[in-house]
Amino acid sequence: MKKQILLLIILLIILAIVVAGYFIFFNESSDSETIRSLESSEVSEINSLSVCQDIENNWDKRDCYEQVAVDNKDLSICDQMEGNIEGVGESSVKFCYAEVAGVTGDLFICDNEVPQNNIRDQCYWNVAVYKKDFSLCEGFVIVDNYACIIEVAIERKDISECDEFEFNDKKWCIQGVAYGTLDDSYCDLIEPSWSDDIQKCKDNVNSLKNQ
Repeated sequence: MKKQILLLIILLIILAIVVAGYFIFFNESSDSETIRSLESSEVSEINSLSVCQDIENNWDKRDCYEQVAVDNKDLSICDQMEGNIEGVGESSVKFCYAEVAGVTGDLFICDNEVPQNNIRDQCYWNVAVYKKDFSLCEGFVIVDNYACIIEVAIERKDISECDEFEFNDKKWCIQGVAYGTLDDSYCDLIEPSWSDDIQKCKDNVNSLKNQ
């Protein structure tokens, strides 16, 4: 009899774990699906923020607010994060500002609305890509400007700035443009002595095309 009771208790515990896991998975999937739906739709500020309020995970809710702010190019939506989302503070608000700057090309935001640290670097990076301006990748305080230059090169389809680098850095810069533009002709600009890397570059571009 005791063994039967013990077995029943174990079965109930297993059932409780399965049910709890289902609800956790369902909620997280639902939150992610809401964000994906939001990113792919044109919705008004009011409706978007209403959708955000239904998201339970605070970090997913933060991402939702940020997406709405970017879609509406509105810093005031970033401001609403603080106080409305538990655990979200000023740094998240300022990163949101940097994302808005990236869709408006407004350097005033970078120079006056965000702290002079990695957030400012990210802000300049976003604007550099928006304006396709290599010069804005210079003068970063903390972040290495290497990735910024590659991303601008991809947007411009221009590898001229890759010549500023040497050896592996130059090769990776060229590869980055080739992968970002899905154009394997850039691979031929890698140093001829690195023939294996040239072929790998072309193979990777073709793989990306087929994804």
